[in-house]
Parts: sequence; structure tokens; C-alpha cells
Amino acid sequence: MNQSTHNKPNILLVDDRPENLLILEEVLGATDQNLVMAKSGEEALKQILEKDFAAILLDVQMPGIDGFETAALIRQRRQTTNTPIIFITAESQTNETMLKGYGLGAVDFLFKPIVPDILRTKVKAFANLFTMRQEIETNARRINAINQQLEQEILERSRAQAEVMKLNRFLEEKIRELDLSNKELEAFSYSVSHDLRAPLRSIDGFSLMLLEEYTEKLDETEKGYLHRIRAASQRLEQIIDDLLRLSRIMRNDMRLEPIDLSGLVRSISGAFQDASPNRKVELITEPNVMVMADMNLIRLAMENLVNNAWKYTSQKTDARIEFGVDSRGTELTNPKTLCFIRDNGAGFDMSLSDKLFTPFQRLHPESQFPGTGIGLAIVQRVIHRHGGNIRAEAEVGKGATFYFTLSGT
Repeated sequence: MNQSTHNKPNILLVDDRPENLLILEEVLGATDQNLVMAKSGEEALKQILEKDFAAILLDVQMPGIDGFETAALIRQRRQTTNTPIIFITAESQTNETMLKGYGLGAVDFLFKPIVPDILRTKVKAFANLFTMRQEIETNARRINAINQQLEQEILERSRAQAEVMKLNRFLEEKIRELDLSNKELEAFSYSVSHDLRAPLRSIDGFSLMLLEEYTEKLDETEKGYLHRIRAASQRLEQIIDDLLRLSRIMRNDMRLEPIDLSGLVRSISGAFQDASPNRKVELITEPNVMVMADMNLIRLAMENLVNNAWKYTSQKTDARIEFGVDSRGTELTNPKTLCFIRDNGAGFDMSLSDKLFTPFQRLHPESQFPGTGIGLAIVQRVIHRHGGNIRAEAEVGKGATFYFTLSGT
């Protein structure tokens, strides 16, 4: 249905005589309604199919379909069941006429000659009621839309809460599994620490006794076998030590404190130099690099990083190891300080960098660069435990640089 012109309520005027329509138009012209004319009952029925009306002023005596028949047809239509109908008639005021009109759903009767003020007052009242009803229906639609939106939001929130509860249950289950795994790991660590170390030390000790006490009875091949046995047992014990360190990193409590990382790296590098006095290595350390870290853990990480650089520069006559801060910054740094340890050693193929921090994954043959293959995995866990990140850049034969950040640096 079309609403009234310029939002004015529509008033339908039905009369077969043009002069009567002109009189009604003259009387109601000053009112704030949109007047629609119909010269017959048939025309009136067409108009109500196209527009909503606040009231219908309907002449009783018309040729063809008279006013009463028109009213009956109007009332049969669901949309116009309650549209106010005011009958206008020139007949004498009789109870029979009025009862018939009211029986057809009329709300009022006006007898000619019409009093203009009465007509205007009645039409205005029905127009106001119509406007109020339209506003109520509009607000009801808005409220209904809001309610539907709220229902949808409540439904979505309920679904989200259900998902959160499901996720919480999943996380609780994973926490229980993790707790069980930690207990199993602790049991394994105890077993490794006590049950495996003893036989390894026995193997190493008895091999040493054979070498020392029966050296004159052993030929060089037999002595070689014993040396290999000792080396293998010692290497296995070192692997066990590294595995224990790796397992303890995520379980031990942390105590953060200000640490002079420059001094720590100098101290560790000096210890390596003292252990290998015949090597000439240029050690460059940027001063006054301060971090907030756990001393035991950060020392373990720096020892492994310096050891890594020391090992892979072992075949360089002009070996160089450098510690400092990269002022450029990268995606790892902002707003943290990007530290690095750089060497000019063997380097590695960057296409293999995804294996770099995986335990027991080696990028070089052990015969060339011995080690347990766990050191960099330890470094990564320590850095992650401090809320930081680590990555490496390298080129074969030209060295490697390990960039890392720590929370609070």
C-alpha cells in the first residue's frame, strides 16, 4: 500500500455527484489531510486497493453499488476491516437507516446539510488516530527488528559461549595430558640421571683401567678399541646431560634480574679462549648491552651460542666472533632490542634453516664438527622462555648470524 502524499493521511471522499465532492473538498481543504475523490462505489473500491485511508466519507445513495453495498465490500477486505467509515446521506434521520449503517461497520452518520466544523473535527480526529496507529506500527516494526537482532546476538553469544566452554574443556584435557607428560618426563629424567649414568661411568671407568693397567699387554688396535669405547660413553653421557638441560628449561622457575649481557659473553668467550690457547680468534663485544633475564638460563643459552660460533670457526685462520646490537631492527625487535652473535665460520645452507633448532638435526657431518645436536634447541627454548624470538642468517663458507630478542630488552 502507498502511504499518503508528503506523509499526510489519506481521506477518501465518495459521492456520485461532483458538486457534493466539491463541497466536501471546500470544507476539508484547509485540513492537513490528502483528499482522494471517488465518483462511485466501484471507483472507491479501486482506490482502497492502492492506498491506505485514515477515514472514508461515503454517500449512501449512489447508482450502481450504493454506499451500504460499498461499505459491506470494504469490510470484507482484511486490510480495511477497521478503516473508519462515515456515512453521509440526504435521507431523513431514521433509526432503520442508522442501524443498517452501523451494522455494516460505520463509525458515524452525518446528515445533509453538513455542518463544516463538525465534519472537520471528526475527520481530524480519525486522521490523528490513523497517524498515531501508523507511528505505533512503525515503532512496533522497529522494536521487532531490534528484538530479532537481539535474539540473533543472544543466539550467537550462546554459540560462542558453547564454543568457549568446549575449548575450555579441550584445554583442561590438554593441561591434564601435559601434566601427565611432565610427570612422565620427570620420571624419565630421574631414570636417565640415575639408571643410565651409572653403567656409562662403569664402561668409561673399566675402559680406562684396562688402558692403564694392561697397556703393555694390548696392541695398538686393542687400545684403539678401548679409546673408542671411552669416547662413545663420554659422548653419550654428554647427550644425556644436554637432554636433561633441555627438559629442565621449561620446568624450572625463572628469576629475572638485570644482566650485563656484554660482560657475560666476554666471560664465556674468555673461557673458550683459555681452553684453546693455540687458537687465534678475534672476539668483538659491544659494551653495556643490558637485559632482564634469568642468569642460569641466559648463561646456558650464551654458552651454546658462543660454543656454536667457536666450533664452526675452528677451520678458519682469521676466525672472528662478534656480539652486539643490530640498530636496524626487524620484525622480531620492535619495541625490543635485537641482539646478535655473528661468526665468519662454515655457515650453512639457508634452505635447511627449518632444521636448525630441532634436536639431533645436524647441518654438518659430525666427523667435521662434533657435537650432540642439541645446543641450538636449548638456545631456542631459553629465548622462548624469556618471551623472545631467535632466527639465523647464513651463507655457506661465509659464517652465520644468530639474531635474538628477550622480553624486557
